[in-house]
Parts: sequence; C-alpha cells; structure tokens
Amino acid sequence: DAAQVTISLPRSGDGGFIKGYELGYQQAFTELPGLLSGLGVMANYTFTDSEATYFSEGNEAYSGFSFLNTSKDTVNATLYWQKDRHSAKLAYNYRSPRMVNAANLTNSIYMEGRKSVDFSANYQINKMFRLSFHALNLTEEYDRKFLARTVENNGLLGEGNAIDNDVPDYLTTDLRYTGRTYRLGLYMNFN
Repeated sequence: DAAQVTISLPRSGDGGFIKGYELGYQQAFTELPGLLSGLGVMANYTFTDSEATYFSEGNEAYSGFSFLNTSKDTVNATLYWQKDRHSAKLAYNYRSPRMVNAANLTNSIYMEGRKSVDFSANYQINKMFRLSFHALNLTEEYDRKFLARTVENNGLLGEGNAIDNDVPDYLTTDLRYTGRTYRLGLYMNFN
C-alpha cells in the first residue's frame, strides 16, 4: 500500500518595497540651573510604507499587503534626567497595527496598535556597582491579535488590509495582559 505524503516548502516572494522616513529631536537642557540642568528630551516619529506579495496555499498571489511585523507609524518620546551618579527616564512608545501572520491570506492575523509608558532609574554606587529600578507598562496595556478577512473567499466579502483601512477587528485570536512589571536590580561591572 502506498502512503500519501504532503510536502510544503517555503517560497520566496516576487519582490516588494519598503520606504519611509524618520524625524527625530533631542535636546539637553544644560543651561537650566542646578539639578534641572540634567533634564533632556528625545523624540522620534517613523513612517514606514511597505508592500509585499504573499502566496496562498493554492499558490494564488496576493499583493498590496505590508511586510510582516511592519507598522506604518512608530512614536517614541523620552523625558530624562541625568546628574552625577543618578539618572531617571520616563518613556512613551506607540506602534500602530501590523500584520503578523500571512499564512492564510483570506484570514490574516494582525497585532493591534499598542502604546506603553515605562519608567527607569539608576544609581551608580561606585565604579563596580549600579542599582537600577524599572517600572514597565505603567498604563497596563495589553497585546491583542485579531483576525481580519483580507481578500474575498468563497463569496464572503474581503474586509481589506487592517493597516490601511478601518476594518472590523472584533475577531480576537490572542489576548495577553501582563499588567505592570517592576524590576529592581544590582549590576556588577568587572572591568
């Protein structure tokens, strides 16, 4: 008796493009008096436009989708303070939705946009030891993946690309909530 074997192999795409720009700003306020002279800000915004061609299990080509894990918009802003052996940082980060799985293009999986606020502080005890404290996800955000019907399938209307359009995102496939995370550390430098 002969056994039936299914073999599937990865396939390279037919090409694509990725382009964008980044705007950044950094300012140290060293002219401020006393302890305030350690203040500073850093901020950047990145816009990314990408397109790739993916293939269905039936070898149909679908184009017009972004590269996997590529957000159109990313924002980072940091307020920091550093003086002598002390430093502190409050950071805001945002990343817009992105496609994370194109294995089945009729129902692609996207990661919802996410923002987060983190805080960290350090104290350099001496040349060898540094004490650090981190408070992550202060706004208690969660990570959510959702399913979006991206192309027409069996007569069902395709909802489009969740990155470019306001498509329904009510089909949650994965929801992870870690809450706030606090870390206290003591680091030792052997140099």
